[in-house]
Order: sequence, then C-alpha cells, then structure tokens
Amino acid sequence: MGKMLRKANLKTPTKYLTPNQRLKLARQSIFSGTFAGLSRLQSQQLRQLILANINRQASLSDIMEAAKKIADLTESQLESIIRTERHEILMTIQEQRLKLLDPEDENLYTWLGPSDSRTSAVCKSIKRRTGNGVHLDTLKQIVEEEATKHNPKWVMKDWTPHPSCRHTISRFYR
Repeated sequence: MGKMLRKANLKTPTKYLTPNQRLKLARQSIFSGTFAGLSRLQSQQLRQLILANINRQASLSDIMEAAKKIADLTESQLESIIRTERHEILMTIQEQRLKLLDPEDENLYTWLGPSDSRTSAVCKSIKRRTGNGVHLDTLKQIVEEEATKHNPKWVMKDWTPHPSCRHTISRFYR
C-alpha cells in the first residue's frame, strides 16, 4: 500500500495516518490512475456504471455494451477495465463482510480460483503461500507482496493483484 500512498503525493507522512485514512487515500490514488487516457468524467461514469450493474447482477456483455456509450475504447480495453474494477469492488465488499462475520479474526482463509493455463504467476504464488490457510490481514498482505514482486509497475488495488483477476478469498477448513 505504501507505493499507492506515495503516488497520492501526500504532504502528511503516512505513518501518522490511521489505517482507514491510508485506505481512503490509496483508493483515491487507485481511482485516479485506473482509467488512464479517459477524462475524469468518463472514469466516474464507468465506475458508476460498474457499481450499478453489480447491484443488478448484470452480465459482462451488458456492462460492456453500456460502457461503449461512455468511452471510445476497444472491446479488450473495456473488458479489462470492467473485469478489474468489478473484481476490486466485489473483493472489498467480501473483505468487509468477512470482517463482520469474524471480528476476532479467528478464521483462516486461502486464495481460491482456477488452476489452468491462464492462471497468473502472481495468483499461483498467492495460492502456494496461503495453501494451509492464513488470517485475513495476512492474506491481504501476501496479495500485495506478490503483486508488487511479480508486477512492479502495477498500481496495487485492494485484493486485485493484476488486471482481470479470477481469484477470490475462501474460508479454509482443516
């Protein structure tokens, strides 16, 4: 998260900020760079479109069709933006839900997703490191570490170690 905060050009040293303040600033930094090449208005419209369609449980193709009216991007650019942003939003919601269900952080979690030819090296590493279950905050730290290690230029998003990630948090049972 430190990289993201540096990109936000903070005047106050981050060591004096609360975790919630750090998260808010990191998200602002993420948001400002997410849709490079688009105007701020287009970026906001795309984000709102994605949020609205998550609530409606719309398909990717429906969201992409609506997004074409907002931004003049290729199909693959739109798909990557929508998949990545949707993943980040859904994972943040899931994190908050898990924290409500497990306020004492007693449960263990792992990184779950497909293991096929499209599985990224980042997600393989995260799966390997969390295979025996880890606490939620530890899992989040591992995701950030592996994302930074494998993709130094990637602006880390909460729980999204690379564009179009297909993995999620799963409860680990012994």
